[in-house]
Amino acid sequence: KDVLWLEPRSQLPGLVLSLPGLSRMKSFFVLAVPFVAAYNCPSSSSSIHASCRVTVAADVPCEQVQAEMKARVDGQSAGLWHDPHNNGTYSLIDSDKDVLDFQRVTGNKKYTDKLRFDFKDIGNKCEISACSASQVFSIGDFSTNYCNLR
Repeated sequence: KDVLWLEPRSQLPGLVLSLPGLSRMKSFFVLAVPFVAAYNCPSSSSSIHASCRVTVAADVPCEQVQAEMKARVDGQSAGLWHDPHNNGTYSLIDSDKDVLDFQRVTGNKKYTDKLRFDFKDIGNKCEISACSASQVFSIGDFSTNYCNLR
């Protein structure tokens, strides 16, 4: 049974997406197709650009997920958290009850990605639909947009 884990951090235990019998790469593509119409992805100034879409569920309310995400971004300047993928810098662009918009600039400051997270409480759980889009011409991003969403 293949399981694609989203890295659990302090308040986010059990973020897991499981598609039995499929490899991780196949799981991503199979998952992306049915949900394409449901995503509200950031636009890009480049007509050809890499992007990634995921939907996951957390075993905690969305308010708790959002608080953890904001704490990580706020914790960058104090050294409490760092981007594990090339040490990029995240910033919160906009937020409301059900949406968080972020921007990520790579560690070398050459590339920028925009991210959107949509949240939906389902009982005591949270469904998160997320999308990351490169802001420059890009085809092979070496999973950067996926890592942005982890």
